[in-house]
Amino acid sequence: MSTITLSRAALERLVGKRLTDEVLEDVLVRLGISPEGFDDDKVTVETLANRPDYLSETGIARSIACMLGVRKGLRSYEARKPQFKVVVQKSVGKVRPKTACAVVTGITFTDEKIKEVVQMQEKLHQTYCRNRRKAAIGVYPLEKIAWPVSYEARVPSEIRFTPLESSREMTATQILSTHPAGQDYGNLLQGLDKFPIFIDANNNVLSMPPIINSEMTGRVTPGTTDVFIECSGFDQGVLDKLLNIIVCSLADEGGTIHSVDVEYGASKRITPDLKNASVPFSIDDVNRRLGLSLKETEVKQALAKVGIGYSARKAIVPPYRVDILHAVDIAEEIMLAVGMDNIQPLPSPVSLVAVADRCQEFKSRVASLLVGLGLLEISTYHLDSLENQTSRTNLKKPVIQLINKTNKEYSVLRASMVPSLLNVLRANKHRDYPQKIFCVGTVFGKDPKADTGISETSSLGIAISHMRADYTDARQHVEYLLRLLGIGFTLSEAEDAWAIEGRVAVLSVGKRPIATLGEVHPQVMQNWGLDMPTVVVELDLDALFDAVNER
Repeated sequence: MSTITLSRAALERLVGKRLTDEVLEDVLVRLGISPEGFDDDKVTVETLANRPDYLSETGIARSIACMLGVRKGLRSYEARKPQFKVVVQKSVGKVRPKTACAVVTGITFTDEKIKEVVQMQEKLHQTYCRNRRKAAIGVYPLEKIAWPVSYEARVPSEIRFTPLESSREMTATQILSTHPAGQDYGNLLQGLDKFPIFIDANNNVLSMPPIINSEMTGRVTPGTTDVFIECSGFDQGVLDKLLNIIVCSLADEGGTIHSVDVEYGASKRITPDLKNASVPFSIDDVNRRLGLSLKETEVKQALAKVGIGYSARKAIVPPYRVDILHAVDIAEEIMLAVGMDNIQPLPSPVSLVAVADRCQEFKSRVASLLVGLGLLEISTYHLDSLENQTSRTNLKKPVIQLINKTNKEYSVLRASMVPSLLNVLRANKHRDYPQKIFCVGTVFGKDPKADTGISETSSLGIAISHMRADYTDARQHVEYLLRLLGIGFTLSEAEDAWAIEGRVAVLSVGKRPIATLGEVHPQVMQNWGLDMPTVVVELDLDALFDAVNER
């Protein structure tokens, strides 16, 4: 959810009619926007996270105009043939490798208009761009740029420019340490040998994404009419959609969109891509989901009220809509157009009594038993770093890496609970000992038989750390837990690189191994910066649940 403040005068100008408080509140609610307050000059609203196109006056006014019938139906957007070029150098390949760019002309920027654009930019940064981790936006006055523009990466000491809101030239390192924007977002460039920059043909720096624009070439001022817009990040699809949201908003203000040639070596892309998307859907399915009996003409009229076109059982979706991914989303749009008040609730034909999931009850019972032993329950993330799940913990399990990872700390699905436990112990070295913790969570592995190719297993991790912690500690806790569950087991010697040789065992129920327990190896302790002896248990809860059921 995002709270934004809109200019009431701009909203009414863009809609094309005066809006009373009653009409405005009603139409906002119908659009799924929560009105927070009105006065003669401002309107404060709260928008849903799935509608980043609602983070500006133009985006909300566009939908209000459709819903009120002032201007219904699909809006089409076109970009003029490219006259501008951005060259993406190989040096950004490992830094921030992708960009999407456009030029918009014919808008007279006033102080009020600049505030509107800055608010849209910052709200997009906070939400859709995940605080600039996923993407960053730059807007520049076109008249101050010499073309072509180069997107490249340089050593921080070689980057010098005057950042926005500053009166002196700084190096990239100085910007990160002294400039407010550098202090807020410098962590996004942490650990990089080179920093990305946009630089024009006269060697003037436009910006250092995702941190800050240049004061000389990156400040839009009252009187500016033409702007260059770039979005940089890691996923080309995300950048294309982000750019579409911005340029469509400016086009609705009367601007003219111009394409930009973006060259990646020998390949070339032309951005923005403003083609409408087609989403097939079934009218019968929509009626079944909503409890309605709409005819095709009524469906077409309903979609027109939310700015979506219709042709041959397909919804035609404008380029600024990034939230419509499936036919179910079309049903939701039709529901908004028809109005919730016009949909009659029906009692369910089936009467069911809810019961607790037996597996979840079992996990809760295991957790209660461990709490009774004096262990503290913790919660950890399913995502981890590749280093934690491999070299730092001496683990040899196959690890599933994320394709669209945004940082190294959360780049893989964890294959083991052991790194998660050791990470918590490292963060609490200053706390009193003994430290006895456990965590119930999910671990992931490769499984060709699964639909996704990935298996998900509920796992129990236990870690005990104090001056005299040893293998006996781990064994006693596991024995106590299984005895209370009425499960017999056997222990056999094992080898595991994270544990001390001769002080690690595999626990089996019947012939099935379900747990590993042992003392953490000194090298692993050193890798994690741990000082106290530590023992760890990792147990397959799904296998244990099956064993309890079989018993």
